[in-house]
This record gives sequence, structure tokens and C-alpha cells, in this order.
Amino acid sequence: MNVFESRYELKQNLDKLLVVIIGPTGIGKTDLALHLTRELPAYIISADSRQVYKEMSIGTAKPSSNEILEGRIQLVNHCSITNPYNAAAFANDAQVIINSPKFDTAIPLVCGGTGLYVKALCEGLDDLPHIPDHIRNSLTQELAELGLENLQAELLAADPEYYNTADIQNPVRLIRALEVYRSSGQRMSHLLGKRKSKIPDHKILNIILELPREELYTRINTRVDRMFENGLVAEVERLIQYRKLKALATVGYAEVFRYLDGDISMESCRNEIKKNTRRYAKRQMTWCRNQIQGLSFHPLDYSRIAEHIKSNIIR
Repeated sequence: MNVFESRYELKQNLDKLLVVIIGPTGIGKTDLALHLTRELPAYIISADSRQVYKEMSIGTAKPSSNEILEGRIQLVNHCSITNPYNAAAFANDAQVIINSPKFDTAIPLVCGGTGLYVKALCEGLDDLPHIPDHIRNSLTQELAELGLENLQAELLAADPEYYNTADIQNPVRLIRALEVYRSSGQRMSHLLGKRKSKIPDHKILNIILELPREELYTRINTRVDRMFENGLVAEVERLIQYRKLKALATVGYAEVFRYLDGDISMESCRNEIKKNTRRYAKRQMTWCRNQIQGLSFHPLDYSRIAEHIKSNIIR
């Protein structure tokens, strides 16, 4: 019997399969996922921390409105930039969708480049304490006024174990560890690994997309040019009153704000977005190599990827 002929047998095989399509920005994750929905009983859950915001479309390379309205992609246009969204909220919302009777005979394709979202869903989050705003604001101010070295020294004294393993040149991670210590007295090194919110009992099938670096960078440059042609500057202008929000402190928006301020030319703005997107893609590729186990594929190798998924359904 073909694995797709019996609805009951299909449900039995699909219940515990979760497919993750991961790879750097611009590589074609969404295009692949949409193609797979035409070959397999599947739906897409976007794991993109910027496409979730309904006000951000052109600069996030969001899928077409038709694909979103047809319900082929979940958790896109999910909230407003005035209501911050995070990995914990994503993991919770994604689990609700995966467990919904509406999708009980379809494969969830978790598709996106936000590694923390993927890890939160598949492995759970570290159970870290809530951080009061005044502590976060104080550390941000200290970073600006006293520099990174001052915070590094505090972390070395408070949590040498984490200091010796973390990327202490990364101000976000440095501040996060000090937030935890100042607010709770607990060391980040002791808290990491105490996971919660993991999706239970699912087999995770990772599909890792790869391209030669020059080919990927060419795709990125072309996509940035297309963003400008589609009206990126006008989109950012409409959002200028919200520029201080965390959601807009991202590649494609930060550079255009500088252009609108008169700090850089249009050509420099375009080139900066291309350069920063390429750097972001490089970091994503490094993260995939270090964090994700699975088979690697060319993003246009549709048939081989579909057969790989089918073989895991049957198994």
C-alpha cells in the first residue's frame, strides 16, 4: 500500500514526525518548503523571528500574501512590532499548531533561519529567571559608557566557568549572563541545560540546506536589490516612529534608518545591507555546522529531499 493511500495509516505514521528545514538566509528554505507542500501532506511553520511581525514584509523577504492567506504558512504576520515576540512564545505557539486536529494528517515543516526558535521547539529553552527592565537598562548603559572590558571583568569574577566557555566578545551574551547574576544571584553556567518547553516524543528530521559560498552570496546580493526595487525604503519610512523597538534593530532596517538620517548614501546603504546579510549568513552556516545534525542538500534538490522525508514516514 502506498504510504499516502490510507488516511488512518498516514496519521499513525505522521503523528511523531517533525521536519526542520534549516540553512542561511537567502538560500531558498521557503521555496523548498512550498514545493514540498505540493508533493507531501505537509504545512509550514515559519521559524523566522522577523517575518512574525505584520509590519515588516519587504525587508524580511516575507512570502506572498496569497500563500499566507491560504494558510500554507503558519506564524507569519502573527503579531505586531509593538508586542515583542520571543523563542519561548514561538515554541508554545508552534506546539499548539502541531497538536491541532486541523493538521493531524499533515507533516509540520518548521522552516526558517532563526536558530534559537528551532532549538526552543525541538530541545526546549534554558529555564532562566525573569529580568527586571531596570537591570537590563543599567547594563546597556554601562556597556555604552564603560565599555565591554568592564562587563567582562565583572563576569569573570561572578561566573568564571561561563566566562571561559562563552563568546565574551558578544555583548548580547555578556549582558544576558550578567542580567541573570544581578537579578537572581545565580550563575549562568549553573542554569544552562535546565531545559523546558521541549516538544514531546517527536522524531526530528533535519534538512540542512547548503550552497557554495559564492553562489549563496550572489543570491543574497540579488535579493537585496529586489528589496529596494519592491519599496524597502518606503516600508522603513512608514516605521520610523518605531525605530527604537528591538524588532527593527535588524539588517535591512538599521541601514535604511541611517540613510534616512542622512548618514550614508543610497549606494552605501545598499552595499551595507548586502555585506551585513552575507555576514549574518556566514554566522548561520557556522551555527548549523555546530548545532544541527542531519543530511545536507542543495535547495533545488526537491525530489531527493521529498524521498528522504517519505522514507522516514514509512519507517
